[in-house]
Amino acid sequence: MARITVLAILCLGFFVTVVKPMPEDGLLGGLLGDGDGPLSDKPLLKLLLLRGLLGQSGQPAGSQLPLARAMMSQNPQMPILRAMMMRNVAQNGGPPILPGLMMARNQQSNAPLLRALMLFRMMGERMGKKILEEIENRVEDNAIYNFGTVMICDCAMEYHEDGEMKGFTIDLINEVCKEAGKKCTIQYTPSSKCYANSGDHSSAGEALLGRQVDACSTWLKSAERGNSVAFTEGYWQIDTKTRLYTVEGNPNGIKNDVTGLKIGMINGWVSDDVCMRGNEDTFPGASTLKKSNIVRYDSPGDMVVGLQNKEVDAVFAFEYGVQELAKKGLVLDAVSEAVNCAIGDSLHFITRKDSKLLPWFNTTLKEMKENGKYYRLCREAKIKHGKKGKIQCL
Repeated sequence: MARITVLAILCLGFFVTVVKPMPEDGLLGGLLGDGDGPLSDKPLLKLLLLRGLLGQSGQPAGSQLPLARAMMSQNPQMPILRAMMMRNVAQNGGPPILPGLMMARNQQSNAPLLRALMLFRMMGERMGKKILEEIENRVEDNAIYNFGTVMICDCAMEYHEDGEMKGFTIDLINEVCKEAGKKCTIQYTPSSKCYANSGDHSSAGEALLGRQVDACSTWLKSAERGNSVAFTEGYWQIDTKTRLYTVEGNPNGIKNDVTGLKIGMINGWVSDDVCMRGNEDTFPGASTLKKSNIVRYDSPGDMVVGLQNKEVDAVFAFEYGVQELAKKGLVLDAVSEAVNCAIGDSLHFITRKDSKLLPWFNTTLKEMKENGKYYRLCREAKIKHGKKGKIQCL
C-alpha cells in the first residue's frame, strides 16, 4: 500500500507541476476518456489517484463527506477547500494522498490543483462503468447455456437412440452455439417444466423460472404465451391443426359440442381451453366449460391413457401429435373440424424474457439462414435422421 501511495503522490505531483493549463474541452476529453487529456490513456493512474483520495473502500468515510462534497461542487472555492483538507489531515491523518496534494499546492498556483481535483471528481463514474463492463464480459465468456429438449416425438426433429438424444434440434443447438462461440449443454426437460397451466393462466414453467435451463425446444407461438416467455427465431415447420378426438370408433357418438363433457388436454400446450373458447363456433359450449371438466396431462401418452381409462370423454390435441401416437398403435378418431391455435406454423425455443441467450442465439441463427449453414444442416439431417421421417426445415 505504501508503494501505491508514493506512486500516487508522485503522479499527482507531476500532474500539477508539469502539465500546462489547457482549454476546458481538452480537459474534459481527458476526464471522459475520449479526448487528448493528460489522463485519457492512463486509466490505472486515474484509479490510483481516486483510490488514494477517497480511501481504501472507494467511498469517502463519514468524516470526509464534507470534503468530498466540496470537491464535487460546481465551483469549488480553493481557500475553503484547502482549509477543509488541512483540517481533515489534522483530525484524521487523512487519506495518504492528501499531504501530497497540500505539498503540491504550496509549489504551484491554484489552476493545476483545480484541474487535478476536477479529474478526481469526474473519473469515478467512467472508471466504474469500465470495470463493470469488463466483469460482465468475463462472466459472459465463462457462461454455460443449458438447453432443455422436450422430446415430444419419435421423429427426425428429436428422438432417443441407444440412450442418446438425437435429431435436428440437437444438431441445431450444437451448431448455433459453435458459431456463436458459446458453451452449451443439452438436457431432457418435460414440457410441463418449460411451460404449464398453473390455474387460471398458463405461464413459464419451473425449469425456466428456476434457471435450470435457459431455453426449451419445440414451442409454437401464441398470444397468451407471449405474455410470459420470449421466442427465438423459428427453426422447424409443423402442422398446427388441432381437433377434438375420442377413442377409436367413438362409441359414445360424441360430436364437436363439448357441453357437459370432460375434456383432456396436455398441460402447457397451445391446444388448450383458451384456444377452444376462442373457437366457440366450432366447439359449442366451450365458453361455459367448467374448470372441473378440464383434465390436464403432462404428456401425450398420459393423455391417451386417461382417454382409454374413461377419465375424460374426449381430448383436444394437435393433429400432428395424434399422428405420432398412431405410429405407436394409439389410434384416435377425430370428431370435429380443425382449428389453428398458434401464430404461424414454425417451432421455436422459448426463454425467459430477461434471458441473455435470446440476442446472440437469434443473431446467429439468422446469419446461418442467410449464409446457408442452416440449410446445410437440413441436408445433412436427411442422411442422419431421415429414417425417422421428413425433415421439415423452414
